Amino acid sequence: MTNLLSPGALRRLIDDANGPAVRLLDVRWRLDKPDGRAAYLEGHLPGAVYVDLDRQLARAGEPREGRHPLPRVADLQEALRSWGVNDGNVVVAYDDVKSMAAARAWWLLRRGGIDVRVLDGGLRGWTAAGFPLETGEVGVPLGSATLRESEHGTLTIEESARFA
Repeated sequence: MTNLLSPGALRRLIDDANGPAVRLLDVRWRLDKPDGRAAYLEGHLPGAVYVDLDRQLARAGEPREGRHPLPRVADLQEALRSWGVNDGNVVVAYDDVKSMAAARAWWLLRRGGIDVRVLDGGLRGWTAAGFPLETGEVGVPLGSATLRESEHGTLTIEESARFA
């Protein structure tokens, strides 16, 4: 399985009536503009739902936990279902700045057992390939995907300090 999906490959995956259902996640977040909802509403991949990195891909925590502490699995699963994701879907995350926010979604969901990819080039790659955008909110039915618990791939602040 490849983790990066080109815009053309995504278009083919979406158009494949015999393939798995695809759920697109717009994960726009920047340090100088963390709420990407307004940009999402102005234009996003057709059918994409907005994902709030600060509230759905992280939780409020203590300063020693860093900027974006990992969300609780139950909270992430609730968010995943609110995005309309069902077991067996292929999830594709994208953003508009070097795929950093999309990579966080990829990592969190992959840890939980979801088939997830990152759109290579993000929103800019999609539009550069000549594919359309749509505007406004996308409503999706509640999904039923289930995340598995995983401790793999994380360190405490004390453990990470040993690498310094």
